[in-house]
Amino acid sequence: MILYALAILTLLVLLAISVEMAVGSFKLKNLGSIAPEVQPPAPYVSIIVPALNEETSIVEAMESLITLDYEHFEIIAINDRSTDQTGPLLDQFARLHSKIHVLHISELPSDWLGKQHALQEGADRAKGDLLLFTDADVTFAPSTLKRAIRRMQDTNLDHLTLLFGVVLSGSLLNMVVIEFGVNLACFLKPWKASDPKSVHSIGIGAFNLVRREAYEKIGGHREIAMSPIDDVLLGVLLKTEGFRQECLRGSQFVTVPWYHSLQEMIQGLEKNSFAALDYSMAKVAAASIFIIIVGIWPYWAVALTSGPTRVINACIIGCSILLFGSAAHVADIPKRHLLWLPVSPYIRLYTLWRAVGITLHQGGITWRGTFYPLPKLKARHIPIHGGHHGKRSVK
Repeated sequence: MILYALAILTLLVLLAISVEMAVGSFKLKNLGSIAPEVQPPAPYVSIIVPALNEETSIVEAMESLITLDYEHFEIIAINDRSTDQTGPLLDQFARLHSKIHVLHISELPSDWLGKQHALQEGADRAKGDLLLFTDADVTFAPSTLKRAIRRMQDTNLDHLTLLFGVVLSGSLLNMVVIEFGVNLACFLKPWKASDPKSVHSIGIGAFNLVRREAYEKIGGHREIAMSPIDDVLLGVLLKTEGFRQECLRGSQFVTVPWYHSLQEMIQGLEKNSFAALDYSMAKVAAASIFIIIVGIWPYWAVALTSGPTRVINACIIGCSILLFGSAAHVADIPKRHLLWLPVSPYIRLYTLWRAVGITLHQGGITWRGTFYPLPKLKARHIPIHGGHHGKRSVK
């Protein structure tokens, strides 16, 4: 009886999630539907790109930026303590293109994570009315910036971010990324970011386009200087200060070779998985139980139970296939990778507990060769939902 009731409840929850995801995805406008025509006067944009040991990706990223179909912009590239050829490559680009300005950072101040410090240094030197924060491995379609600016003009936005396309190799990695994306979307609910009455906000490191006035009002990156999820929390600060934001689908315009292998993804999420759950063991436990009940147990239940309980758990699996299949379709990822759906929840659970275990064991996180103590991370942390900032009226 207990297993039957659990199956019913799980199916209802999964159906509710699927409906919300479907409706939410429909609400997200596609950047491709925005005209690539900026209304005069065209704003000046500062594109800020932090780079630490990015010699393998920086050339392609800078080439895509310099060929953007927009005139009024500058690129501020920050060489953040790189030990490879990132610095010389950026200097070479700067000699060839007057729009590119290179800032070399040799030391990291205390109470700053490296990337956040680099972003703040770049913003302090920026001349633009709009600031575009992006990463050193991101490539853009030529019309991306024009379309994004037009959307900000048409809807009077202060902050615009884009869901990006991913370049992945390996079937299992693709499935893990699909599941990760679905769970992240369920958690952040990017379709609610534009609703001033909702506590949900959004920020994506590959594309955070912000009005300078709004960025300076929230104090820039200084308040999130010790957060490994700075891109998300930038959106939190902007939303709680009452600034208008929106998330669009932009997988055809912004592309990221997110992770090159499953091992790299597991290691990459080591720095921010615990932070995303507010360093709370209660939230870690709740997330783990959810993964087990929704993603793992139904497959075992089909084999170990009988009658209506088995049928309902089979329906749960079918619902999961439809949910993740729809997500794969939206993300332009082949649906054949769904063959790994029974395996990916185990990997997600392992990734979470590995990150928590390593963080607690070493008393902090190591990111790009620098160690950051857990007490400092916790002391400067802002919850993703319901932060300590009081929500204000929309600007």
